Amino acid sequence: MVVRNVRHHGTAKNHTGSFPSYLMPGVWVRYESLIELDMLRILEIERNVVRYLTQPFTTDDKYTPDMQVFRRGRRNLIIECKPEDKLENAHTRQQIDRGERWADDNDHDFMVVTDADLRGGGGHYLANATLLWRYRHRRLPAPFIDDCMRAVAHLGDAASIEALAVYLAQAAPSFHPTPVIYNLIFHHMLATDLTRPLGSESPLWAERLDAREG
Repeated sequence: MVVRNVRHHGTAKNHTGSFPSYLMPGVWVRYESLIELDMLRILEIERNVVRYLTQPFTTDDKYTPDMQVFRRGRRNLIIECKPEDKLENAHTRQQIDRGERWADDNDHDFMVVTDADLRGGGGHYLANATLLWRYRHRRLPAPFIDDCMRAVAHLGDAASIEALAVYLAQAAPSFHPTPVIYNLIFHHMLATDLTRPLGSESPLWAERLDAREG
């Protein structure tokens, strides 16, 4: 199979570019549309994603997937990123049919993702993924992380971003806790409901397993 080079036309209409992956250090991932870019942001925070490729190969019948995702504990995934208003386009249908057939033949799941999927219903998951990604780089000492986990466990059903922020601010008055909490959510040490707007009242619970290990 031949790997297709991503086209760069140099116009805003095509929205091509490169995305700096955190999940795959040192790798800049090319994308061909804003839908692909938004999907990359979501893949970066999915706990079962090990790595991913864009336009990874071209088959003999000239099918090139938008994305191939390698997952832990689940079948790998082929993703097609398409505008909602283009789904019935003949070329789009042909690509989807070829993608489904390749996935069936090669033990992959198959998914079509549209702009409506990503941004519909308020687009909270995408907005939260984009926000959390900004806080990915902060390095926290293990004892501090353990202290945060114990605090969340102690708070129980009352655990929220605001409640943990108050606890951390009391322990260190000059400390800015929200970026740390966002970092812990990004790295799956803490969890919350990302389908709802992320804010001070967002509930928190502990996630001891870091999806980037193993």
